[in-house]
Amino acid sequence: MGCRPACPSTCRTEWWRPFPGLEEAEMIRPGYAIEYDAIDPRELKPSLEVKSVGGLFLAGQINGTSGYEEAACQGLIAGLNAACYAGGSEPLTIGRTEGYIGILISDLITKGTD
Repeated sequence: MGCRPACPSTCRTEWWRPFPGLEEAEMIRPGYAIEYDAIDPRELKPSLEVKSVGGLFLAGQINGTSGYEEAACQGLIAGLNAACYAGGSEPLTIGRTEGYIGILISDLITKGTD
C-alpha cells in the first residue's frame, strides 16, 4: 500500500498512521513526482512520425511510455527517421519479426498505452 508522490505532503505524511507500529513513524524526505501529458501513440506511424503532422517524430514519455529501454528504442527510431525525412529518404521501420524494437513500436502504435 502506498501514497502517490503527487499527493499533497499532508497526505503523504499521514497515510500510514493507522497501521500498528507506525503511529510515531516520521518521513525523512518525501519523494516527488513529475506527471507528463502524453499523446495517444496510436496517432503515430511505424516510423514514430505523427500521422497528422508530417515531419514531427516523437519518442519517450510524450508517447505515454516511462521505461528507459522504451524511450531509448523510440529515440533511436524517431531520430533516424527525422534524419531520413530531412534528407528525403524513406523511413526506417523494424517489423515485429525483425527485432525487439519492432515489437515495442508495433504494440505502442496499435494498442496504445492504456
